Parts: sequence; structure tokens; C-alpha cells
Amino acid sequence: MKDYKTYAFDMDLTLLDTLETSTIAYRAAIELMNCVFEPSKVVYMLSTPLTTTYDELENPTKPYKDFLDEFVRVARETFLSGSHFYKDSLEVLKLLYSEGKTLAIVTNRDSRVVIDILKQEGILHYFSSIITCDKVKNLKPNPEPILKCLEETNTCKEDFVYIGDAKNDWMSACNAGVDFIAIERYNNCQFDAKTKVHSLLDIKKD
Repeated sequence: MKDYKTYAFDMDLTLLDTLETSTIAYRAAIELMNCVFEPSKVVYMLSTPLTTTYDELENPTKPYKDFLDEFVRVARETFLSGSHFYKDSLEVLKLLYSEGKTLAIVTNRDSRVVIDILKQEGILHYFSSIITCDKVKNLKPNPEPILKCLEETNTCKEDFVYIGDAKNDWMSACNAGVDFIAIERYNNCQFDAKTKVHSLLDIKKD
């Protein structure tokens, strides 16, 4: 597999197992709208913007702002205690960092929770750039987050790869004109990514 200068990662279901905490947050927000929560759809919902999740609800009784506020509130309450890094995530980050690679995170989550969990794991210093929802005007699949990451890491597109699990991640990379690697955690990569792996350690295989 190609060797890159900069490796940028998504968070949810890529580096971090947030399925449990996301389920709790989606349940709270959807039930606040007086709509039916379907646990089987959580992986799908994690791959799409919150606006899409809200738009696909059947007759929500409250506005999107209330939905968003409730989701963020519950997610923040449960994120640190209920999320954990996948084993292969920590191994590949340690390996890439030891090789002197530039590491970055591009996520639609807010900076506070991302920085807190990186500090908790003791790996905040690994990352040269952390692009979160509060640093950009347009979220993935818009290319803005990845383009900002390219700027912050001073990396040309040919030396940059973005790794994620969702269609949103893939589309953002395509729109930004950078390489993309899909990580399949829950057989959720139902899109035409050229490169797919089942372990993040595979990105360092020849």
C-alpha cells in the first residue's frame, strides 16, 4: 500500500468505538422528537449528518435545534466514559508516529470531546492537526474540513490520505481530491471506495 506523509483519520467507528454512546444519544434525541428509535439504524446514522437523521424522522414534534441540542448534551455526558479506542487504532497510531508521519483527525464532532478523549488516552501529542465541527463552516461531505487539514499540515494532496468508515468520509475525500481508505468495522462501507481494509494495521502492509 502507498506510503504517505500525512495520515488523517475520522473518529467514530474508525479510531474510536462510539457505538454504545451514540446509541444512547440518538435514542434520547429521537425520543424527544416523539419519534420511534430503531437501534439497528445507528451505524447508518453515524455515517450521515445529523440533519439527515432529523429529516428522515417521521413527523418530529420539535425543531432541529432541539434535536441537535439534546444529541450533543447526551453525547458529551457519555462520550468519555462510554467510548474506547479500537486496539488496531492505538497500534497503527503508535507505529505511524514512531515513523515520523504527520497525523491528523478530521471529524464532525466538536473539539472539546475529541481533545478530552485524546488526553485521556495520552495520545494528544501524536496529532499535528485536529479539524472539528467548530473549526469549519461546512461539515463532511463538504471538502472544507479536509482542505483545512491539508493547509494546517502543510501537505500536498498527493502525500495525504484520509481514512474513515462512512460514505460522508469518502465523499469529503473525493471532493477534496485526496486518496481515501475505507475501514470496515461493521460491514458498513456500502460505497465504491477503491481501497478497503478490515484492520487499520493493513494500511501499513506492502
